[in-house]
Formats: sequence, C-alpha cells, structure tokens
Amino acid sequence: MRLLAPATVDPSLSFTPHCLTTFQHHLHEGERFADANLIDLFDSYPRDSIEVMTMGAKLSDGEWRRGALGRLRGRDVLEAITRGHLWVNIKHVHENDARLGELVDESYSEIAEAIGEPVPRWKAATLLVSSPSAFVYYHADAVPNFLWHIRGLKRVWVYPAHDERYCPAPLVEDICTGHAPEGLPYEPVFDDGASRLDLEPGMAASWPLHAPHRVDNLEGLNVSLSTEHVTPGSRRSLHVMRGNRVLRRKLGVVPKSMRPDGVRASFKAGLGTFEHAMTKLFRKRATAFEWPMTFRVDPNEPRGFSDSMPGSGDDEKARE
Repeated sequence: MRLLAPATVDPSLSFTPHCLTTFQHHLHEGERFADANLIDLFDSYPRDSIEVMTMGAKLSDGEWRRGALGRLRGRDVLEAITRGHLWVNIKHVHENDARLGELVDESYSEIAEAIGEPVPRWKAATLLVSSPSAFVYYHADAVPNFLWHIRGLKRVWVYPAHDERYCPAPLVEDICTGHAPEGLPYEPVFDDGASRLDLEPGMAASWPLHAPHRVDNLEGLNVSLSTEHVTPGSRRSLHVMRGNRVLRRKLGVVPKSMRPDGVRASFKAGLGTFEHAMTKLFRKRATAFEWPMTFRVDPNEPRGFSDSMPGSGDDEKARE
C-alpha cells in the first residue's frame, strides 16, 4: 500500500521548501501507532534516545525543562503523557526501529516520485508523542523538515521566513551554525502575520526553510512523525548563513541579505564553506545545548511528572 496520496501533493512541494504546503498520507491508518504499539516502543527503545520535555503554562515562559523516565514501564510512560503536560521526542527512529525506518524511506521515495526530485542523501526522523495541553515554543530550524501528523489535533503557526521583524538575522545565523538553540523571542503581535494550519490525522505539512514557527496541541494525545533532511539547496543556504556570520561577527560587516542565490551569495557560501572546513580541521565545535534534568516522569502526578532538584540524587537514580 502506498503511504502517500499523490493526488494531494501540491506542485510547489519541494525537499528545499519555499512555501507552506500540505499533503495527505496513510501513516495513521491501521495499528502502527495505536497505544499498544507505542507502549511496546517505549519498553524496547533505547532510553538514552528518548527525550522527555515539559514547557511552561504559556508561550511567554519560553523555557524547556528536561526530565528522566527512570525505570517506568511503557504503559506508565504513555499514561503520564496522556494525562500530563509533556512532549516526548523518540529520536533516531529511522536508525533504531527497522519498521519505522522502512516507513521513512518509503515515504521519501514516494515524495521524490511525486515531485520529480532526488531523495535527499541524508535524512532523520523523530517520533513525537505529546500531551493534549502541550505546545512548542516559537523557534526556527536549521534544515528542512516535514511534519507527518498521525493522532490528535494540532495547530501549526508559520511566520515569514528571512523577515527580521519575526527573526533577527544574527539569531538565524547562530541557529544555522549551531551556536544557539532553536528558540526565538516571541511577541503575540507576530500572529497577525502568521499562516495558521490545523492538522488532522493523515495530514502532513512543510514550510519555508528557516521560517519561524510554533505548535499548539488542540485535542487528545498527539502523535506525529517529524522528518528532516539536507539537500544541495539547503546546504548552500547553511553555508551562506555561516558566511554571513563570519562577516558580521569577525569582519564587522553587516550582511544585507540571507538569500542563497546570486553572486554575493556565492561569495558568502564560499566563505562559509572555508570557515566550516577550518572549524572541523581545528576541532572547534559549536556549543552543544542540553537542558539539565529537573524532573521525573510520574503517571500519578497531574502534570505527568514530579519535580526533582539537580544534585539531589534523583537524576542519577532516574538514569539507572
């Protein structure tokens, strides 16, 4: 059975996206992502590849917190997510789960066939399982991605890309080069310029590269597959961003554009490529951003977790 509904694919869809597009898929059909299979996945999956997060009560809180699963059974983990205020990223499913890896490969092959583009050489996938009340803060991604919605109802807000009213260029450069996490400053007035998309099971969405966006869960346990990839076009854009950062931070020149095309962009891409090569040569890496563990997942708590203070011993106990 095909995983994609080809007739729903917009001609503007691309692996290097330039506009907001949606299409239909069949990943939500059958029992692949039913509770029983999610429980089995939590029980069998490497715990160090499951990232458990919680967020504040409102967008202005702006900070994530990371938690530990400890020795909880998969059934208890799913109950905590269903009842609580949690966002769980099951990372690297394309590598760690053969069944999901096949789904990702087949989905990308069908997209490539529908849009007439080659399958990206590199791709990755994360299964997102989140509470009915969960949301994702305003942020931007360094590489293109598709969001395949499977269970629950979800609203995605997408804001204009490469527009400094919504995301200052220095922040985009830092995000794209790994010098800053993905989060961005948010103001409610930004919503006036946003595109709002409500996702039901069987819908998938893609938005412009580097476009700021945020996500609200609207109803029920939410399950989505997030896939990301790199194309020659997106790689060039990253090199332009890297070149812009060198000009701004090291040479004191303020770049006038983030566009990846044109003669100036070629110069900046070359500069960024050189800087990246030197960084790898001298093993200078951007800071790795990881939130400290500050809570333990607990299905008996209303929020799905109990607080534990760093250094109390709870973190180490939860890792056992």
